[in-house]
Amino acid sequence: MNALPLTLLRLHFFASMPVRLGEFPGAVWRGALGARLRERVCTTGLPECNGCPVVDQCPYPALFETRVPADPPSALLQHNGATTPPFVLRPDASGEDQDVTRTTLGLNLVSQDARACALMVRALERAGALGMGRNRVPLQLVSIEQADVRAAGEDGEPPWRVLNNDSIDQSLEPPSAMVVPPAPQAVDVRLVTPLRMRIRGRYVTPDAFDPVSFVRTVLRRATHLGASHCPDFEESELARIGRRASHLRLLSSDLAWRDLRRYSARQGRAVPMGGLLGTVRIGGEALNDVWPWLWQGQWWHAGKGTTMGLGQYHLMPLACAPER
Repeated sequence: MNALPLTLLRLHFFASMPVRLGEFPGAVWRGALGARLRERVCTTGLPECNGCPVVDQCPYPALFETRVPADPPSALLQHNGATTPPFVLRPDASGEDQDVTRTTLGLNLVSQDARACALMVRALERAGALGMGRNRVPLQLVSIEQADVRAAGEDGEPPWRVLNNDSIDQSLEPPSAMVVPPAPQAVDVRLVTPLRMRIRGRYVTPDAFDPVSFVRTVLRRATHLGASHCPDFEESELARIGRRASHLRLLSSDLAWRDLRRYSARQGRAVPMGGLLGTVRIGGEALNDVWPWLWQGQWWHAGKGTTMGLGQYHLMPLACAPER
């Protein structure tokens, strides 16, 4: 297996009055999603999942929590324990610093089960309807789009089609592997949202960025996603590719650190969520080996905070690799 099954959706919401979701809307959406998803699927009404007799059959912990299953589905999880949530939320940036009446939320899911995606859509729809932002303004889900990941336009982005809101389960196309273009000689990597990449216990700063660690971070996330949500996944190939990544080269770098914080109700304080933004150019003979996974990683992100939209990057392939 050299790909993970993906479902990419865009949910379009309308507000009857202007709403602002703050500088970190991904955290707002993620918190609302967790509450509404649990409300939708919990059958026992217990206050927490630990100790629940049906926890290993319930979709909520599988989709939303980092947890240790009673019967780990892979050798990796038997060794490392915790599963990885399979989703990424991509909020529309327009609602961060201004009031809006329309907003779009991207939902990317790595899973072989299309029903999981339908569950999350309905949970997000309910979250919007109950109100978002400081003033709890209701958001109505007005349309849903799905990307055809088996096709790609000239810019590498897949085409989109509108789904039937009333029968999302029937109109969803099944998860599929993302089509991957040919590997270039070099690539510009634009960090779209803060990349929180932790190496040897410390978050990587602009002057400490290196392409080997970055690509291995992408591969590590792919490995955990596959081991957690794809029964036929084999992690040995990614281990081999990770070793090959040592031959990558950093050709240029223009990075800066962006401070970002979110409020954690559980911890009762503001939590730092800053990371790297900017563009780096990567080349080297190993780019051909890592390319399929680096390309797909654009949709499952890299580093910490990915479920809230952090770690998004965009690849711009180059026809030739200029000398540094």
